[in-house]
Formats: sequence, C-alpha cells, structure tokens
Amino acid sequence: EGGPYAQKNSLAFHMMLVILTSLGTFLNDEEPFPLRVIAIAFVPVAFLFQFLADSATSLVFAVGGSAVLIGVKLVWTGVSTVRHMRTTFLAFIAAVALVITLVVLSIPNNSIVDDFLSLVGKDSTFTGRTAIWNAAERVSAEHPWFGVGVEGFWNPMTGIAQTLNENDSKPFGTKLSFHSAFWETRVHFGWVGFGLFLLAIGWAGLRTANLWLRNGNLVNSTLLVMFVVIFISCFTESYASGTSNMMVYFLYFGGLAAFGIGERKFAGVARLVERTD
Repeated sequence: EGGPYAQKNSLAFHMMLVILTSLGTFLNDEEPFPLRVIAIAFVPVAFLFQFLADSATSLVFAVGGSAVLIGVKLVWTGVSTVRHMRTTFLAFIAAVALVITLVVLSIPNNSIVDDFLSLVGKDSTFTGRTAIWNAAERVSAEHPWFGVGVEGFWNPMTGIAQTLNENDSKPFGTKLSFHSAFWETRVHFGWVGFGLFLLAIGWAGLRTANLWLRNGNLVNSTLLVMFVVIFISCFTESYASGTSNMMVYFLYFGGLAAFGIGERKFAGVARLVERTD
C-alpha cells in the first residue's frame, strides 16, 4: 500500500531513485570503499520493494537507468579519454537510434507500442490516464492563462472531477492527480505557470547536460540519468510538479551542481625561493 508514502506508485518511484543513486555510488571508484559496499547492498533491497509495489513504469526506468550507468562505467569512461571520441560515440548512438526509429515506423500495421504496454501491464489508455488528460484539456481551454488555482480542479464542487471519481469507483471528493506534471501545471496555473515550468526544466536540463559533457564521471552521469528519467516520468506522473519531494530535488540538482564548474580550488602553498644571482 506504499508504506510511509502516500501510495504504492510513490514508493516504487522512490525505490527507483535509491537504485540509481546506490548503483552510481558503487560504480564510482572515487567513493570510499565502505560506502560503496553499503550502496550496493541497497540495490537488491530497493528492487525487492519496487517489485512488491508492482509499478511497471518505475521498474522500466530503474532497469534502463541502471543499464546506462553500467554502460558509462564500462564504455564511456574509456571513450572520454580519447580525443574527439566522445563526439564520435554520441553521433554513432544518435544514428543507431534514428535508424531503429525509422525501421519501426516503416513496419506496416506494427503493434510494437501495444505489445510493450501489454508487457509492462499497461494498455492504450495508460490505466485510465487518457480520460483524466481529456478532462484536463477541457478545463484548460476554459481557463487558459492562469488556470483554476492550486488544487482547484479536485474541489468537491467540481463536476468533472467527481465524474472521474465515479467512473474510477473512487469515493466522492477524492483528490487524485493528472498523472502528468505538464497537465498538472497547465490546469492549475495556466499558460503562465506552464511556461515558467518549462523554462525551469529547460534551464536544469541544459546545465546538467553541459556538466556531463565537460566531465562525464559517474557522479555527473548519475545526475544526468536522474534528470532524464524524471523528465520522461513527467508525461505519465505528476511528482515533478510538486514543491517538496525527491523528484523535484533530483530534477534540478544537476543544474545547481553545474555552478561548481570552473570554481577555484586550493591546491596548496607554493614555496618561493629568492635567488640573488
């Protein structure tokens, strides 16, 4: 049921963060050995809780993010030491991704998306999310600029919200979420708030990516993976639109960490010897 968190999906997403941070710590040779041992011990524990929470979305993010971190450790670390090899490697990855996308799109009557959703226990409605998104679109059209205010949509007096509760067999007055950080911001704060939200995400994303390109170590790689995973989750979850939770912290942490680039560091005291000749 979620344990100390509001519900099981929230527990699963927090366990995903535990997996990525722990794995990134374990793979980082610069961390103290006792800390690396403690970190790797948390990975199977977090996977177990995530499995019990039965959240396919966070499980996919955890597996994909872990694969990227392991790839950084095994491949990227060596590639980054060769001149111009990083650019060549990134271009190769982009080309492969483009070819795969073109092949998938060119397959007639392909059902790859539906098959993948079925594999992770979802359907084309994303477990009823599309109905909530349709309602969000209708409300946003009625209040385009400033939205309906904080939690204004889930007010017990809002007819559309209670219709969604009834269709989902939820008690009258239940406060849900739009399962999309973008729709959550768009409905409650309108175009003004939505624009500021995108500006903040863009600022954090560009700075995190720049931090990784300048120094692609395990720490910065973990920050970039965190940002990408949380950004993608914004399309199906509303955590990143909150004010005080781990999703918000890790979404912007890479952008803040980038302020440390180029800072002066104390290297020691230089001894000067005066020569008279």
